Amino acid sequence: MPAEIIEIEEMEKFVRTHMAHRVTSLLSPIVRSDNDHAAWGNRNDTYRAAKEGSYVMLRLFIEFLGVKGSRKNEGRLAEAGTDDDDDLRLSSFHKWGAVSLRPTDFGADESFVADTHRTLCKINAHFTYDDRKPDYYDRIASLPDLEWERAIELVLTKLHSEFYVKVGQPIIVHEDFVGVCRARFPAFNLVGGKLAKT
Repeated sequence: MPAEIIEIEEMEKFVRTHMAHRVTSLLSPIVRSDNDHAAWGNRNDTYRAAKEGSYVMLRLFIEFLGVKGSRKNEGRLAEAGTDDDDDLRLSSFHKWGAVSLRPTDFGADESFVADTHRTLCKINAHFTYDDRKPDYYDRIASLPDLEWERAIELVLTKLHSEFYVKVGQPIIVHEDFVGVCRARFPAFNLVGGKLAKT
């Protein structure tokens, strides 16, 4: 059974620390483009590192929602975790009415989310770059930017409705990014803050 959080103080701390850091990592490279010199200091490697972090967070959040891409059935989602899994999932916050999502909760987006998750697993687990191309950052397994952004928006929408609304908390991002995050995602209750060290 996933770990459980039942104390309001622990839930609020989780939102202010762990979730705030992870959502900031998820969103920062899409709300600040790679040529935003104020954000990245004219260093493409800094942007690339942020993008790698975003990929990791996107995979983590898909699994936090309760699903993962099936290895056996391409284009299908499976429920994430096992009975002895002690990771946090949506169902860890059942006291506030949150429940882990099922593959069917993604409707027509199931195949897209499943394929995205499987690609993210390959990106996160393997050093697979195509050295035949002049840009050594070109991956054999990669997410096109438009699909990456679509996946982030879909996952953020699910996080908002299935986690943040249910626990009665805003989506917190680092104060340096709150303005651009609000402009990019006006439908969500986004607030900025100094992120605590984790």
